[in-house]
Amino acid sequence: MSAARHSALALSLGLLAAYAAWLFAHPVSLGSDDAFYFARGVQRFSVLELAPHFPGYPAFVLAAQALDAVLDNAARSLFGVAALACLAIPPAIYLFVRGAGGGRGFAWAAAACALLQPLLPALAVSLLSDSLGLALVLWHLVALQRGRPATAGGLLALALAARPSYVVMAAAAALCLALRERAGLRRWCAGFAAVSAVFALYVLSRDASGYLTEGWRFASGHFAIWGRGSTDAPGWGAALASAWGGALPAAAAALALLFGARSLDLRPVATAAALALFTAHAVWMLLAQNPDQPRHAAPLVFAGIALAGAGLAHARPTRAAAALAALAVAVPLALFAAALRLPLETSPLERASQALAEHPGALVITQRGVELLRSRHPELRILDAHYEASTRFTTRTAAAPDVLRLSAASLPPPWQAIGAFAGRFPAEAGLLLYRLAPLRAARLAP
Repeated sequence: MSAARHSALALSLGLLAAYAAWLFAHPVSLGSDDAFYFARGVQRFSVLELAPHFPGYPAFVLAAQALDAVLDNAARSLFGVAALACLAIPPAIYLFVRGAGGGRGFAWAAAACALLQPLLPALAVSLLSDSLGLALVLWHLVALQRGRPATAGGLLALALAARPSYVVMAAAAALCLALRERAGLRRWCAGFAAVSAVFALYVLSRDASGYLTEGWRFASGHFAIWGRGSTDAPGWGAALASAWGGALPAAAAALALLFGARSLDLRPVATAAALALFTAHAVWMLLAQNPDQPRHAAPLVFAGIALAGAGLAHARPTRAAAALAALAVAVPLALFAAALRLPLETSPLERASQALAEHPGALVITQRGVELLRSRHPELRILDAHYEASTRFTTRTAAAPDVLRLSAASLPPPWQAIGAFAGRFPAEAGLLLYRLAPLRAARLAP
């Protein structure tokens, strides 16, 4: 290895270590009901007890349990697994671009772009399984590139055990492999089946047939009630822009992806699989996910960076491709520099919970952190705003000193804003706390 390559490697590892130090300096706090359920799952895994909710995410929970044996802190263990998985994403993107025939400069630019994304630390501090599932999907693509189908299949099965909603991406990748690489399909299926069987037996051993019953209940509720998104959801346009850190970064990323797509070589099965899973997730996200959280767009962000890097490396004119790659790094770098000046705070929900302690006896309406707030504040009456009719009736009839509402969006009068809890990163939704005007509270619905 030449001196220049040694220096580049040392610089890259130094930057990654510095980023890791900054990331792990953030305080650990639960930021959602899902994180609350995961923390319970680290202590005792049972889908029937919502520890965590269906389908269980066994790979993520088991990884956190292994770390918890050392840390003895469920929330910190979840943070550790999520953060380490985030740190594994940029190297996977670097290797993918290199494996697609890209030069070191374009591969490094793609990895740097991924590392600087505002969504990356947001995934780490969320204490959720998105980062682990996504990292495993990307490393599965690297294994495919290197001609290791059994390893690739096992990694994709691990990804589904960490993030089962990625099943649509897995199906797209499997179909692509079946059509393009039949020679390795049997080994890919063997690796996938072996790992899947282990985790399937694990979750069934915990809850037996009750697991299937809970699955039906969860699926019905997801598509009929809570999975449709909250009434204060911003819509997919705003959610996608937020995932990139704003409209300008999103536009720069789209430009780089579109320019690079013209030169994308789809003959290698790994590149074709990457494009297939990118497209499949985009369709699944728009049809079956809700826009409450920008993290739902994480596969589009990071798979898009990998595809853009691979395409730009072969695009012509070369100067235009290099300029776009530089722009794709410069824009998130500016956002990251701004984030370094922000205070290291707990989650918006944690800060909102502390503010609610100042309103004993209040009636609180929220679609964010319902179960977490109920566990923290038994003195408050917490209503789940997903159930609109029940919430409307209770608000009109309850005798409470205050009627409060937590919302991610601005609310019109008679709601009066009494608190704001900003997200820690551009890709993390903030919360606003409102009080219903006293003279209208008895007769006005939320």
